[in-house]
Amino acid sequence: MNDERVLLATVSRVTPTPDLRHARVMVSAIGNDAQRRDVIAGLRHAEGFLRGELGHRLENLKTVTHLHFELDESIA
Repeated sequence: MNDERVLLATVSRVTPTPDLRHARVMVSAIGNDAQRRDVIAGLRHAEGFLRGELGHRLENLKTVTHLHFELDESIA
C-alpha cells in the first residue's frame, strides 16, 4: 500500500468467522493517539484494495472476506 497514514503498523492478530465471510484484524501501530487512529482510518479506506489482493491470492475462496480493522491496545 502507498498510504502515508499506514506507516509502522503491524497486524497482531486476525480472527475470522467460521464461514470466512468476515475477519477482525487487530493492528498495532507506533505513534500518538491521532497517528494510530489515522493508521486504522487508512486501512479502512483501503479495505477494497486489500480485499482485491486477497481475492487474487486466495483463489479458492467463494467470497472474499470482509475486513474489520481495530486498533490493538494490548501492546500499549
